[in-house]
Amino acid sequence: EVMSAKSHNANADFESGFLFSPSHQYKLEDSLPAGYRLVNVDVCNCGGELVLCHGICNFGTRDVVEVLSAINDFLDQNPTEIMIVPIEMNGEA
Repeated sequence: EVMSAKSHNANADFESGFLFSPSHQYKLEDSLPAGYRLVNVDVCNCGGELVLCHGICNFGTRDVVEVLSAINDFLDQNPTEIMIVPIEMNGEA
C-alpha cells in the first residue's frame, strides 16, 4: 500500500492569477518540497493553444512547459522521488 498527499487542480492557484476559482493559494511548484507527489492538472485548448487551466480558459491559465519543467527539475534534484501526474483533458484539448 502507498499513501501520498494529492493536489487536485494543482495548476489553479491564486498566485498564478486564478482569481475566480483557485484551488490553492500557492503555486504547484511550492507543493513539491512540501511533500505532494500526486498532482492533478487540467489541460484546455484556449484559442488554439494547449495550456493548463481549471476547466475554463477564462478562469486563468498556466504554461504547460513551465509547469512540467518545474516538476522535471524537482525530480532531477530529487532522483529517489516518484511523481504521479494525472492529466485531465478539457473541451477540445
